[in-house]
Amino acid sequence: MKPEYDRIELVFENCACFKISPDDVLSVYLDKITDSVFINASGQFIREKQCEKFSAHFKAGIIDNLYMGDESLRDHLNIYNDLTGIVIVKGSEELYIHVPYDIENGCSKNIFMTTKYDDNGDIVIEVSS
Repeated sequence: MKPEYDRIELVFENCACFKISPDDVLSVYLDKITDSVFINASGQFIREKQCEKFSAHFKAGIIDNLYMGDESLRDHLNIYNDLTGIVIVKGSEELYIHVPYDIENGCSKNIFMTTKYDDNGDIVIEVSS
């Protein structure tokens, strides 16, 4: 079956964004997606989507092959632990969804995020508030 989307993008705290091909996606689950509206002091009207739970399962090979400048996906998953959102891209359409995110003691690590590896070395990311 042909994928109904072009790619998944994982977005991290410092705006690092890693693009993942449908060939490397085993599954993605987003639960309880809600909308919010924010108007800031400058008058910007911002619509956002967020979820209460995010889970993704990716093929092992991507962890060592995805870089943004000198930043690697491996570092963001294993050291920084700072996932903030996911973008699902289809053609010119982008659906950006924030994942639960919070920090402790001024550290940018997402306290809701865990990264594990299954028996095949595939990556399992879970974020849940």
